[in-house]
Amino acid sequence: GTVSVTKKPVIHTHTWDAGVVTKEPTTTEEGIKTYTCTVCGGTKTEAIEKLPKELTVTVNDISAKTGDEVVVPVVISGNESLTGLVLSIGYDANALTLTKVEQGAALQGLTFTMSGSIGMNPITFLWDGTDADTTNGNILLLTFKVSEDAAEGDYTVEITSASACDEDVKDVTVTEVDGTVSVTKKPVIHTHTWDA
Repeated sequence: GTVSVTKKPVIHTHTWDAGVVTKEPTTTEEGIKTYTCTVCGGTKTEAIEKLPKELTVTVNDISAKTGDEVVVPVVISGNESLTGLVLSIGYDANALTLTKVEQGAALQGLTFTMSGSIGMNPITFLWDGTDADTTNGNILLLTFKVSEDAAEGDYTVEITSASACDEDVKDVTVTEVDGTVSVTKKPVIHTHTWDA
């Protein structure tokens, strides 16, 4: 007769190498890391988390004269998909008085709320929603009255805190850029009195 011989499979515990990134993650898609067994050559893959999203919120610089009313835009850039943003903004109350707050054209897809009253310093603003908003541009228009008694100089309008999340309820890194209201004295207008 005939004798048949079959090889018994080698049973082993996989010994995985350090792995190689076979697809880089982006802010919108997971990446892939592939590991290879150093004994049998088998492979396995692992997802790499999406990269964190980043955006910038900037308070624009403005020039003003004492006694002027000025509008200071607050601008968002790099927004890919926000569902939430919380900003607190402070300012130098010795020279500036916040008189009006308007929502800008960006983030209109989210519900806008001002926390507290206009006289608070810092003042907090919230944008919130279930559907992601991807717009960039002005998110706030802050109107300040510059004091008649303000000394010439630069007065900071600063983002005292900022946090954001995306449609996956993951934190979004916020870079904060403070702004300046540069104040100069308004020229004194006077009437000449002439001697006869």
